[in-house]
Amino acid sequence: MPCRRYAGADRGAFAIRQAGLGLAQGIGAGGAGAGARTFLPFRAVNREGLPGYDPGLQRHHLLPRQLLFRPEFARMLAIADVRFDDFRHNGLLLPCAEQAAIRLALPLHRGPHPRYTELVVERVAQIERGWTTGRGRDPATAIRQVRMRLTLLQRGLRRYLLEGSRRKLRLNRFDPGGHRSDFGDLDAMADALWGATA
Repeated sequence: MPCRRYAGADRGAFAIRQAGLGLAQGIGAGGAGAGARTFLPFRAVNREGLPGYDPGLQRHHLLPRQLLFRPEFARMLAIADVRFDDFRHNGLLLPCAEQAAIRLALPLHRGPHPRYTELVVERVAQIERGWTTGRGRDPATAIRQVRMRLTLLQRGLRRYLLEGSRRKLRLNRFDPGGHRSDFGDLDAMADALWGATA
């Protein structure tokens, strides 16, 4: 049974095969050099009509697109050239059906998730404050730190969402696997990431 689509949902997709991600036609698996990775748009992931399409999965932005519409982050994100719509860097497929969430031991994803977004906004605000302070002294170093910290945040969020046995976060109130809705564990992980990048 396909997951309910929410307003503004992107209908594109990237096919998932048992062996891994399947590529939508017209998108290469490699780049110009060996091991190079090309941009993979969200709309090319889990695409309806392609082999391996799974209607029980939805695309999730690790760094939510809502960050792009926050004026306090606009300048920093533009200069940092964050790839919000590159699935390889900022995406994750999550189950949108309760049975799939139980089977995969992953958080249930059904459209918007305001508490998750709130937490990520809080973390990006910390990065922005550091950038604002550092850019006057050394703008190039400050923006390199922004890129590094955003990448670390994405990796931490991905790891946290994928580690089902330790996961306590609920993206959706109907998530059968989420045990509580506070962010204590994720806060501890984010704090550890900040310590490693100071």
